[in-house]
Amino acid sequence: MIKPLYVFGIDRTVQNIVGSEIYGIYITLFSLTMLFQIVSDFGIRYLNNRDIAQHQQLFKKYFSNLLVLKGIQAVAFTGVCYLTAFFLGYNQYYVSLLSIMIISQLLTDFVLYLRSSVSGLQYYLQDSLLSISDKLLMIIFCGILIFKNPFDAPFQIEWLVYAQILASTITVIFSLFVIRKHLKGIRFKFNLPFLIVILKRTWSYALAVFLMSVYFRMDVIIMERILPDGANENGIYYQAYRLISAMNMIGVLFSGLLFPMFARLLKEKKPIGDLLAFSFQFLYAMLIVASVNIMFFSEPIMVTLYDEGNAYSGQILALLIISFIGTGSSYIFGSLLTANENLKELNIFYFTTMVLNIIFNFIFISQYKALGAAGVTLFTQFFVLFGLIFLTVRNFEISFNIRLIIRVILFTISVIISSYFVLNWITLDWITQLGLATGIGIILSFLFKLIDIKGIIQIMKER
Repeated sequence: MIKPLYVFGIDRTVQNIVGSEIYGIYITLFSLTMLFQIVSDFGIRYLNNRDIAQHQQLFKKYFSNLLVLKGIQAVAFTGVCYLTAFFLGYNQYYVSLLSIMIISQLLTDFVLYLRSSVSGLQYYLQDSLLSISDKLLMIIFCGILIFKNPFDAPFQIEWLVYAQILASTITVIFSLFVIRKHLKGIRFKFNLPFLIVILKRTWSYALAVFLMSVYFRMDVIIMERILPDGANENGIYYQAYRLISAMNMIGVLFSGLLFPMFARLLKEKKPIGDLLAFSFQFLYAMLIVASVNIMFFSEPIMVTLYDEGNAYSGQILALLIISFIGTGSSYIFGSLLTANENLKELNIFYFTTMVLNIIFNFIFISQYKALGAAGVTLFTQFFVLFGLIFLTVRNFEISFNIRLIIRVILFTISVIISSYFVLNWITLDWITQLGLATGIGIILSFLFKLIDIKGIIQIMKER
């Protein structure tokens, strides 16, 4: 509940205060730093967590060497961000804002690295608390700045970044405190052969993350550069994308749950068909119910959430929320293929997706602005979904479950019809209509047996 509270309580309020244009500049630079996040990490967190979890005695060796590597990566990350800013022709204001955002991003990355050690050392409760600590601190700090502003000036977008820096710094201190007894006797050193081995083990995973980051993040960077009012369009675009970002937690949670389960089944050479079918139909049901209903009520949602919300931003939300059906479903097949280490195929496919995404963004953004970016996102996410399904079928020789496909199609049609009926034939305020339509969708998911409570309980026991 902490992240949704931050996203809609703080982040949304900040955009309403500073306006879409200023917030659009912020989100452009945020996307730029996220795009190159792989430079500051390169898959180190994933490797560190897995290896320490399996062999805790490696912690001191890894920490002493990887911290040196993280320092090198931080310098490289900073250089890449500034070089890109120079290449894109950013002005002094952009560069000054980017400078503090680089610091914020590096601290956030360091927090995630420390958390990979915390969870690898099996401090699971502490890791759970650390996972929400920065956002909780952000809610406190920004809440004071927004609602009890102690300064004789309106809220500035820089304050949001400064609050993030302070929150991340405190979280770093908390993280180091958790693992303090494991830090005794550590001597930092530069072991080049060891670091080369680490980078060789992580490069393919890092490449996959980078390629996905490009087709997820490039649209706002392109939009800000090629449109005269690009910053404002970015702000409008992110008004809708904020909802997708919040809902994305569902897919991330599923991915984290399914990856070790798929890995174990593959290692034990057991069939994965049942788990794949169950997870897909369960997640798909949730995605359809949420996405279809938000699509139908997109305009009133945007008008209610934002001071600048209107029919245009509602159309953008409608496209983006339908794209999330593809995004969310892709987590399942992506987790399976990653667990099976099909990274070469994935990287080739992700590279193709990235190229198409960039080309289409240049074409459609220039004509349709933020609405064009949303349309390209819709195409991209379903292209990824169908591509991952194709790779899954080819690698695992999975036969299509015709009965499941028919149930999914009939369920989707039923949800669309019922939501349309509630919207157009039942006279209530839109929030009540949305709640009613969502409730009907949930009932339909049980009637079509896409959600199986017994199956969920069994999955959690196996987990």
